[in-house]
Amino acid sequence: MKELVRHLDTRELPWEPLGAPGLFTRRLARDPASGERTALQRAVPELGQRPPGQAHFHGTYEEIVVVRGSMSFDGELWLQPGGYLYHPPRTVHGFRSALRGETWFLSRVGRELDFTFVPHPPQSTPYYVDGAAPARGWTYVDDPLSRPWPRVRSAGAPFAGGEVLRLSAEPDTDEGSWLVRLPAGWRAAPGGFARRSYLELFVLEGEVTLADGVRLGTQGYTFRPGAVDGEPLASDAGACLYVNVGARLGRA
Repeated sequence: MKELVRHLDTRELPWEPLGAPGLFTRRLARDPASGERTALQRAVPELGQRPPGQAHFHGTYEEIVVVRGSMSFDGELWLQPGGYLYHPPRTVHGFRSALRGETWFLSRVGRELDFTFVPHPPQSTPYYVDGAAPARGWTYVDDPLSRPWPRVRSAGAPFAGGEVLRLSAEPDTDEGSWLVRLPAGWRAAPGGFARRSYLELFVLEGEVTLADGVRLGTQGYTFRPGAVDGEPLASDAGACLYVNVGARLGRA
């Protein structure tokens, strides 16, 4: 599992070139043993960035949340800010990848990202090399603002009083990724995260204060292993969060 990252203001981190023209990264968290990592990536077509123009798959999962700009993996469905995708390992995708101007995106992978290209895919929608669909299948959420975000009414749930949009999660445990909208003046119910195994949080807009006093503003980031306290406690101004968590976030 990735090591503790107590607090990062990602806006203060330098952009590091990734090798390909016009592609940069801000490294947020990494497991040195497995290569699992989370990073904020920046793709700039004006500086020569060209997404892979051929279908391909990876040996690990790939998860993306758009922070700024717009991107597509098939030239038809465009991920807007807050837009999300999840590709399980060995999911063929990227048939006509494209960008609309400079685009920033949060990127999560389970190990070092490899590429196996597929010159002649039999279809132009994602499919699995091994045939059988995994329990947590591929997911695209192109425009989350157009979807309903149920309010969490269960008093003991982690984000009680907020609104959550389930993005993708393991069906048996609900471990996975969510968008969370907190109203101004929000306060957490005690013990809401008692059963989590970890917490990863990126602030898309607004601010949130964690239980150990750390305040995360826009583009703030934290990763907390299960043994480390620091669940969200309050949001004076309100917030929109990307949350990856080893816990069920409650019922509407």
